[in-house]
Amino acid sequence: VKDKLLSTLVFPWDSEVSAGVFKRAGYLWIVFDKAKDIDINNIIAKNSEYFASGKQLSNRFYTILRIKLKDDINTVAYKDGDSWVVGLVTDKIELVKTTKIDMRFSDLQGSQVTLDSDSQLKQLRLIDEEVGDEIIIVPFADESIGTKERYKYIDFALLETTQGAVIQII
Repeated sequence: VKDKLLSTLVFPWDSEVSAGVFKRAGYLWIVFDKAKDIDINNIIAKNSEYFASGKQLSNRFYTILRIKLKDDINTVAYKDGDSWVVGLVTDKIELVKTTKIDMRFSDLQGSQVTLDSDSQLKQLRLIDEEVGDEIIIVPFADESIGTKERYKYIDFALLETTQGAVIQII
């Protein structure tokens, strides 16, 4: 994988942090389950060939980066110690492991989705201001675990991800 990287974004942490990485509506989303100020302007400047603009969304508990892509670029996410690395690649890289999904429906509670992970999962619920809908982002601590393709159900969709899981509320 490393020999196919066009560029890398390195996010150092001082302890284990879970990450979510996915593309949606022309944007690259990078989410961590701990809050940290990131110099998004420096990231855009160093990768101006691939990124048009970007911003860090305000949140007290999570780090949320939304970066406008110039072209349809693919990503890979992996760890280097306690740091997360998001690599930009032209070809789609196969995930190490795909998120295992268990879906159940009950008349009382509606649809329930269970995501299989060895680590404790946190969820971030927000409105995607570009698309105008609600998504739930579930970062994973284990690297290279995501969703290979979009899965659509009656009242939600599980979106394709490079790292973590994203549920779109329909």
